[in-house]
Amino acid sequence: MGREVSRPSPRVSVVYRGDRKRFYLRYQRGRRVIETQSTQARSRAEAERLAARWEAELLEGLHKPKKLSTWKDLLSEYEVEHLSSLKEKTRARALEVARSFENVIRPGKLSEISSRDVAKWQSRMRRDKLSESSIESNSSHLKALLNWGLKHDFLSEVPHIAIPRKSGRKMKGRPLSDQEIEQFAQASSKIIGEQLAQGWSDLILGLSNSGLRLSEALLLSSYDPPVWTDYSLSRPMIRILAEADKGGKSRLLPMAPEFASQIEGRSGLIFEPIGKRRGRASLENAGKILSKIGEASGIQVAPGKFASAHDLRRSFGFRWSRRVMPAVLKEIMRHEDISTTMQFYVGSNAEATAEELWKHE
Repeated sequence: MGREVSRPSPRVSVVYRGDRKRFYLRYQRGRRVIETQSTQARSRAEAERLAARWEAELLEGLHKPKKLSTWKDLLSEYEVEHLSSLKEKTRARALEVARSFENVIRPGKLSEISSRDVAKWQSRMRRDKLSESSIESNSSHLKALLNWGLKHDFLSEVPHIAIPRKSGRKMKGRPLSDQEIEQFAQASSKIIGEQLAQGWSDLILGLSNSGLRLSEALLLSSYDPPVWTDYSLSRPMIRILAEADKGGKSRLLPMAPEFASQIEGRSGLIFEPIGKRRGRASLENAGKILSKIGEASGIQVAPGKFASAHDLRRSFGFRWSRRVMPAVLKEIMRHEDISTTMQFYVGSNAEATAEELWKHE
């Protein structure tokens, strides 16, 4: 006789959404989420009582789950069950895309959404002058939403979504030469004044020497998470917790020798850029001030675009692309895909090598 496979028993748990200040009840069988309901419970104890009552009804067969077959149901469930676990910026972006699709197509039943609807939405984005890269990103968000719906039995199939792939993507800026980095740093006094310029010049050089993003550099400390230096290993390192990393991963990064020399002996916060109001600059203000300094330096990185903080990270990547293999550079730059490394840095490196060859012609 074959082994009898038992169906998992229903289980109802309580989930609290801090951003909505509300308790939700989640009905599951095994790992599969069947249904989620919001409650008006004012305390966890009250929500637990509601969960116990619902679970008892399920065990007795008195409750029949509602059929989750509309766009509204899918989006509500997707937000609670999936997006709530993501970073705020990612969650907001996914919801923005969903609302965009909703405003154009006005979807009702999920079974009625077709590839023609998706194409209509993409055409609308083009009429609204969105770039192909933005349309690619938005289409990927919609595909992720519908695939999640398929996985959780909201849909029987996902309509075809043609995701445009823009070939030959280019950097939005470019790496800076050593002379331009010095010029960038020297322009600090034009924006922030001579008295405060040193802190900003130091930050500019630090971004170029470390490859850190601006947000990470401002958090960098000699001992405190989420971004801190670690000298306990054979070589100096930088540790980044997932909460401070763009990719949402905890990292252990090698510290470049030039950066180690720059910050040697420092304790506490590594960088102290002071704003015009005499307080340490926030991330938002630091980005704006660096952009103004870049404009004051006169360094153009693209038509109508002046040097910024991210161009300093690009400079670090380009410099090290001539010293290490692509796979190593990928890890240093924290690229998810080596194709990004190859396209933006190794290709540029080949051009620089060609220039060196022709100098001796």
